[in-house]
Amino acid sequence: MYHLNDIFIGDFPVSQYFAANPEVWNARHGLQGCPGLIFKCPTLTPILSAAPGYVLETGFDSAGKGKFIVIVHDGFLTTYGHLNDILVQANDQVIGGQLIAHSNQSGLAEFPCLFFGLAPCDKAGTKTEKNGYDGYIDPLNDNLVEWNIQGLKEPVTKPETAEKFEIDSKEYTSLTTQATNLKMIINFLKKETTFDDYIKEIGMSPVDLTTNPNDSTVSEKVNDYLSKIAEEMEQYEEEEPEVKTELPLAKEESFLSKLWHGFKEFIIKSDSNH
Repeated sequence: MYHLNDIFIGDFPVSQYFAANPEVWNARHGLQGCPGLIFKCPTLTPILSAAPGYVLETGFDSAGKGKFIVIVHDGFLTTYGHLNDILVQANDQVIGGQLIAHSNQSGLAEFPCLFFGLAPCDKAGTKTEKNGYDGYIDPLNDNLVEWNIQGLKEPVTKPETAEKFEIDSKEYTSLTTQATNLKMIINFLKKETTFDDYIKEIGMSPVDLTTNPNDSTVSEKVNDYLSKIAEEMEQYEEEEPEVKTELPLAKEESFLSKLWHGFKEFIIKSDSNH
């Protein structure tokens, strides 16, 4: 069962149902009929994500749905077309009810509207249905789709995230020196010890820095960046580092926890600028 929520703010009629106008769709796209629903809605109607997921693709199809967005959910994807603007980008994580665009009549649309399509797919967004509708199925099929329309008056917003802890490289090395064994840090920067050993040494469990457990690219980037400041770290080996005591540490958050946030957020961000 595919669970869907509100896909726009307002209440608008369907002007074209799934499989409608087979002659037109066959002539234009080689399909057996309309591969989704077309809602007649005013220009700049807020368009919402039908369910939680990630953005697979955004783009412009001049010969069809105009500006469009494809979002992958749990076992299915949704497509939104004839948009005025696009407020998300590929790989963005979205929540159900999040504002992703506004409607218009871009592409081959005769009036302001929203094209909405639904297709079974795998986790990578590859459609799994083989049919004459480009893999899409009827969003109004009660046997496969369950709608939970709440009549939202405004989009759902993502919860606020904690403020990032950003420090420059000198402050970072001083902080790390306070909380860890200096010799271990230098050995790590010289690539004489492993990332996991380094984390264990500072009394924390290994943390996966990547969104994909099988992808070590982020960890490699961190290592590469830290290696660049290894030379600077050498001066601390035989002397006490300069320590800054006034730091914007959040209340109710441990020093090591805040330090680790700084490691993940600042170093990875800084790597892209070096």
